[in-house]
Formats: sequence, structure tokens, C-alpha cells
Amino acid sequence: APRGAPRLDESSFKNFAPLLEASQAYAQMSGCRFRNASFDGLPDAAQAMAGAPLEVTTMRAADSGPRLAAKLRASPTVAEFAERLREGEEGLVEELERAFRIVMVESVRNAMIGMFQALDLFPPSPAPAAVNAEDCSYEDVTAPLPVVAQRLYNDQKRRSRGRDDGDGFAGRLHRRALTASFIVDFASVHCIPLPPISDTHQSMLRELSERVEEASKCHKGPESEQSRARAAFMKNLGAGTVAEALRLEMKKSWVQNWRNIATLAVMLGVVGAGFMSVKPDVCGSRANGSTSACDSCVRPRASFSSADATAVCSAACRADRRRQKRLVAVRRSRAPPPPSPARARGL
Repeated sequence: APRGAPRLDESSFKNFAPLLEASQAYAQMSGCRFRNASFDGLPDAAQAMAGAPLEVTTMRAADSGPRLAAKLRASPTVAEFAERLREGEEGLVEELERAFRIVMVESVRNAMIGMFQALDLFPPSPAPAAVNAEDCSYEDVTAPLPVVAQRLYNDQKRRSRGRDDGDGFAGRLHRRALTASFIVDFASVHCIPLPPISDTHQSMLRELSERVEEASKCHKGPESEQSRARAAFMKNLGAGTVAEALRLEMKKSWVQNWRNIATLAVMLGVVGAGFMSVKPDVCGSRANGSTSACDSCVRPRASFSSADATAVCSAACRADRRRQKRLVAVRRSRAPPPPSPARARGL
């Protein structure tokens, strides 16, 4: 195995421990990934238990001696655990679900780091005053984007301090994440159903998408900046089944965001038209900064940016007055003429 390669964490997944122990040499050569077709052409558990000489097909002709030896050692246990998972063994299913959650958290975290780097927010400059050096609660994505970025940067610094020490807190986190990824890969390769993305993570992805949109608008960043951030997020989700599921969910969030924006625009247009028909002769000359609407026309402030609210609202109200004058003129032209005084007296 490569010198310094991480070992799978048998203590964090005790039900999977025999599989992890048998796969240590293989995992160190594969980068702690369980790869599709790695064990094709190798003897399974039944052949090994029968005591017959192990036969390896030509499919493994390209494997080096140490790599083939690592796979031969793991192969019987791999086949055994695949069958136990298919049968739904409770302890294994529970640990698979926990591994899935761990991989999801780490995938989203890595994607967020890539996205913040693309937005030049890792770390943000200047650093948010309200975030101290020990604040690592980056999961709260309802906070402003620079605050989330600073908290994640703090968390990354904390992990980096202990990354070289495999027995330290950060080293254990790293090993546990790699092991969880190995288990999820193992289940996916053997067509074991994986849990759905949790409601918590779906909500987190939606909130994160909204924060990115808001930050881009506040800083008036170009569309290319948003595209760069999205591309970085997608790329840094990594590879594997979980990453693909998260990519799909994030795309849904971005599409829904744009649908919400379009719906809001249509609703504001309908609301504006409603106010025009109900109260068309009311004029507003400015927008009141302390309320949620224009002084007189009660047009929602959501339809204006703060910088041009006065001009937009005033122009809209002037248009209302012109429209009202035209309506009055049309009504007068279509109204029947008043009766003459003689006819009114019945003469």
C-alpha cells in the first residue's frame, strides 16, 4: 500500500468491521473507494469456503501482484457482505444509512468550500465582526453568505490543524468520512437501495441557493459570477451516487428559485393592475423608506429597488392618472346625451 495512505475506520462502523478489515489493503490502493468491477473475475465466498484452488480469470490480467493479492484477500468477504445487505440485515442497513448521511454532509461541505472560493469569500474580506474564531456553525445557511463562509473557513482551519495526526479529532473525522464513502460505494456497486436525501439537507440546499442569488444581487455581480459559483459547487460535490443525487437536488433548487422569481414578478404585475383598477386616481410622488409601500398608491415596495423607488413609483402613479383621464374621456363619449329641458318637462 502507498506510504501514508489512510486506513479505513473499523471502530466507527462495527457491523461492517470484518469487511473493512479484509479490504484495508485494497482501500489503500484505491484511495478508499470501492470501485465498480474491481472484483469481477475473482472467486467468491462459496469458492473460497469450498477449499478448492482459487481461479482468477483473464479479466484481472492488468492487476499488479500486490493489487491482485489485496483483492483476493477481500473478495470472499465482499461477496458475503453484499449478500447480507441484500437480505436487509438490520445492523448493516442502519450503518449504511449513517454512512450515507456522513457522505452527504461532507459532500455539501466540500462543495460549499469550492463555491466560496469561486466567489472570493474563503475567507471573506473583511471578516464579519459577529463571527469569532471558534464559531464553526456553517450549517446555518440562513445567515448572510459572508457569515456562512467565515464559519466554514473556521471549521476548515480547525480540521487542517489536526489532519496530519491520524489519532487527533480532525484525523478521525477524515478517516470516518473516507470509510463512510467506501461503504456507500460498496452498497451502490452492489445495487443496494440508498436512503433518500433528507428534508434537512433539501432545505439546506434551497437556502444556500437563495443566499447565493441574494449575494449576487446585493453586490450586483455579473451572471458569469453566479454561473462560476454554481459550477464550482457542482464540481466539488465529488463523485459517486450521493454526489449525483445532490447535483440533481441542487439543480432543482436553482430552477425553483428562478420560477419563484418569475412568479413573484407576475404576482406583482397582477397586484399593480389590481390597484390601478380599484384606486386609479390616487397618486404617489415618492416611496416612504419607513414603510412597506408607497405613501399614497400603496404599491408594494417589493417591486422597487431602494435606489430607484421614488422615480419608479412616481412614474407609475403618473401613468395611473393618465389612464384614469383616458377612461373618463371614453365613458363621457359613450354616455347618452342629457334630455332637453322641454322633454324633461314632458312637453
